[in-house]
Amino acid sequence: MESDKFEVLYNKDLYPIYSAITNHIHMDDKRRTILFDNVDNATRYVEKKNTAKKKAFFVGSAVQYTPENVQKYISRLYGQGATMIVLSIDAEDKPRIIPIDVQDVIPSQYNPVVMFNILKLKHTSERKYLSDLKNCMLIAAVKLTKRDFRGYPKVQYVFGAAPGEKNSKRYFFLFTTMKEFTAWNKTQNYAYEPCEVEIRRFEAIKKKNPVLINPISDQLVLTDKQLQDSLFTKRL
Repeated sequence: MESDKFEVLYNKDLYPIYSAITNHIHMDDKRRTILFDNVDNATRYVEKKNTAKKKAFFVGSAVQYTPENVQKYISRLYGQGATMIVLSIDAEDKPRIIPIDVQDVIPSQYNPVVMFNILKLKHTSERKYLSDLKNCMLIAAVKLTKRDFRGYPKVQYVFGAAPGEKNSKRYFFLFTTMKEFTAWNKTQNYAYEPCEVEIRRFEAIKKKNPVLINPISDQLVLTDKQLQDSLFTKRL
């Protein structure tokens, strides 16, 4: 990991900008996320982006990067899809640009392109992000049942309630990585199997049910309205 390039982040309060809709970091279409070293500047930035009708952004709690924790925080940003940090320093006229590369992060399983487009789709409901996902893969949980006669086993996709919810709403579960799937599978009474699913193919599987992505960690919900048939047929 190239720690030197992150030195400018160390030992100061830095304020990230979050999406109030996803509760994840805000990124622009170039997959850049912004940090401010002055909370007043961060607040003004959010006030400019928000409207009277829609409060879509908020200033997150201050984060202090250190040589000991920087890789953890950078890995979290990378995992959500960020490829660049824009650092706004109050005493400087121009922001500093810090790229995030795969060698900077903790070795693990990531699916940053999928996460970026899912978060932007959730935040904006714009079709272009769904279009960018059309050839991407996610992982579904399935139950395989042997048939009485020779042939392929019967495949049953998993639907269920969101963690902590007591209503009867059913979600179609999807996972961005095998790590996410395995963490969820360990909490179940049945050992499900992973099955790769193309975004453009799962409309017929989920039917009218909403989708819950990474139910253990991110818990991102995409409603049927956001994934209605027209998004698939007109753009994909």
